[in-house]
Amino acid sequence: MTIFNSGHQGLIRRMHDTAVFERILLDNGIPVWLQKSSIQLDYEGILIAVFNGVGSRLDPSDRYGIAHAFEHLPFRGTRTKPSMVEIREPLHAVGGTCGAGTSLEYTCYKVRAPEDFSTLAVETLYALTMEPLLRSDDIERERSVLYEEYKRLMSDEGARVWSEVLRALFSNHPLGHEVIGSLATMETMTAGELRSFHDQYYHCGTLQLICGGMFSRNSSAMLSLLNDSFGKLLQLETSRQPVSVDHALMPRGSVTINETRCRRDYLILSFPSTLRNDRDRVIRPFLANVLANRPDDLLLKKLRDEMGIVYESHLCHFEHFRTAGMSLFQFFCPTDRSHFEKALSAFYEALAEVTPDYIEKRKGEAQLLRRTGFTHPISACEYAVSELTERGVLTSHSEDSELFDSLDPKEILAFRDELLNGEPFAVHIAPDQ
Repeated sequence: MTIFNSGHQGLIRRMHDTAVFERILLDNGIPVWLQKSSIQLDYEGILIAVFNGVGSRLDPSDRYGIAHAFEHLPFRGTRTKPSMVEIREPLHAVGGTCGAGTSLEYTCYKVRAPEDFSTLAVETLYALTMEPLLRSDDIERERSVLYEEYKRLMSDEGARVWSEVLRALFSNHPLGHEVIGSLATMETMTAGELRSFHDQYYHCGTLQLICGGMFSRNSSAMLSLLNDSFGKLLQLETSRQPVSVDHALMPRGSVTINETRCRRDYLILSFPSTLRNDRDRVIRPFLANVLANRPDDLLLKKLRDEMGIVYESHLCHFEHFRTAGMSLFQFFCPTDRSHFEKALSAFYEALAEVTPDYIEKRKGEAQLLRRTGFTHPISACEYAVSELTERGVLTSHSEDSELFDSLDPKEILAFRDELLNGEPFAVHIAPDQ
């Protein structure tokens, strides 16, 4: 077992930093991120298995939705817990829960239980991730469940818009489809192709574990349990497939999409770029918040207070596709198509009005706000999943604060200038065109 540096010892800017993690390797090399929170609020512990890179981007061509099926089917039965009752009931009986989630970049499984039931938590997590039966009868039963989830998602207008934007940006690239996949795959997936996907991607070469809450208090006992289960897996190299995107070759100009299921018009600008370092990762969302996070922010004030053409607040946001090696800064504006030109002008005017003094003002407000911030230890572990898959490491709140505080307004203005001088890809969602 190899133990790495146990964390940051600098100034704690929150009263309690619950995002300090220690990275430890099991005997076969699987990383375990052990929470070192300065406070625990209850007796609950959490274990998370993260299969890094094993998301919908690995769906076989024209079989979109295979990765997402593993969010469902393991809960139908495993080798040591062959029924849903045997998986869930022991946890529910002691106040515990289990669940799973899929994204473009990862699939994760979570088990939460009181501190005294750490053995049950490890056994359940191992069974779900390493021993799913994937029986044909279970697949048949789950098809309609998947279909209902698909219908629910597609009834959400925001989800449909994002789906259209993905297709417009990435076309036939693995990132160009929704995580949930296609109806055709749901109707025809087989036990054989699911077992093949599991054999190829569910192994210690893609797996990382997060242990937190009260489970991390007795770390030696928990690490022993994890070594006796996950630590026995055959050591393999990662099988992640390269899916890089050359953002210079991504579409520019504009496209109009007739999405008849939408009731509103949308203007979406996407600015692709490459994240060069962790500073870029902080600069982009900060600029998005400066523009349109609060009612008095520069862009939102123009669009809502002065022009009266929008309702929503979070109009600018930041997406990062780690495995594609690129990021998107997006302006997302639901407004009538007759206002598109005015909205576009307001976006560039707001960018031009970002000044060093305004940046320092917003930095100071963020610094004061975070002093009142607190993240529950369990929530800190859940938030760590996306950070781990996007960055490959976990950093504490204190480290994040120090990086934020070190930003120079010139760095933020340099990215602002990239947006002002760059050529975005514009998607117009116009339901009846």
